[in-house]
Amino acid sequence: MNMFNRNINVNTKKYTLISVSILLLFSNFASKEALATTSYATPTDAIPVLKITTHRTPLTDENKIYANGKMQSPLAIEYKLGSDFINPRFLIKERYTHNLLPRDGWDVEHEFNRLPHFISNVAGKIRKGKKPPLRTNPVRLFYITNNTGHPDKIDVCVELTVTNKVTLSEVTRDTCTNGDKKNNAVTIRTLVPVNYPTETFSLTQKHQQQQDKFNKKLYIRYYELASKTTNKFTLADPRRINIRKPDSAGDVYSMPHVAPLRVSQGDRLFYVEALRNETKKYRRPDYVQNTTSFNLNTKNATLVQPIVKLAAMYGKEYPQNFWPSSAKKQLSNSMTIRVIDQYGNPVDLNLTISGWYLYFGNKLIW
Repeated sequence: MNMFNRNINVNTKKYTLISVSILLLFSNFASKEALATTSYATPTDAIPVLKITTHRTPLTDENKIYANGKMQSPLAIEYKLGSDFINPRFLIKERYTHNLLPRDGWDVEHEFNRLPHFISNVAGKIRKGKKPPLRTNPVRLFYITNNTGHPDKIDVCVELTVTNKVTLSEVTRDTCTNGDKKNNAVTIRTLVPVNYPTETFSLTQKHQQQQDKFNKKLYIRYYELASKTTNKFTLADPRRINIRKPDSAGDVYSMPHVAPLRVSQGDRLFYVEALRNETKKYRRPDYVQNTTSFNLNTKNATLVQPIVKLAAMYGKEYPQNFWPSSAKKQLSNSMTIRVIDQYGNPVDLNLTISGWYLYFGNKLIW
């Protein structure tokens, strides 16, 4: 290589290094400017949209629920994030005080429990409320409950914190300090849960059967528990009464040793088993062909499905392989059936065996 070409090569390298240095300088300056801009973003830049409403309620910012710990008031939080912001984190607060929920009997749930959100103004008919407006921004749903059992009122708002994906700094915006309530706070009022007396329900005998052969006595009855009102009731927790599940044919075979209500002494036994509503046939422990089984009635004059089916059996002088026998008196003589109405209001109904008699509340049944 001659001297002329060598000088050109050196000069080219110099210009290249100078150009790269200038580009790096501008790039570094631009990055610092971008960091400075994003790290000091205002809340409205980071979160351009933040609204809170009651979702599917007839009013835009108020709802009523029962203070039974079950009924939920839905909150719809509509939000939009700036282009450099991620990881939204929500806090539900009491307006004015800014106290976090849960507190003072108020709780925040993340899952819908499928109970109605709105108390009906017409007996037996659930009010659906208006459909939510169409939204182009993301919506996060929360559900507020109250378990105090008494009238109360709360205004709730939302605080949202996001993270800048460039600087990793955090920016927070809330609706709690805005003087305008519309889309910034929701009022929730609570009502005293409905108290249903035992007389609201009926325990109706649907079948009776007895056997007396070789001085072996066995009596069996089938009952249906139903509401006398148009309100819909379901079992709150079927496991509490060890409700029996039928086989694929819809049959249940009697098992006195798992009965939740059972009194025994010597060779005498009185017990009650709870059956699922889809049970079609109940078979006694001494089942022989079809002579000692009966079909369960599921229809009545009002076409109301029973809340639960019950089979009660009293036996005397039967072998131990049919049911447990003991010289000592074995007691599990009280059974509580908890039911809830369509809004989650609970009712405890008691069955008791006393003096070898069956009572529903204070009413003698058998």
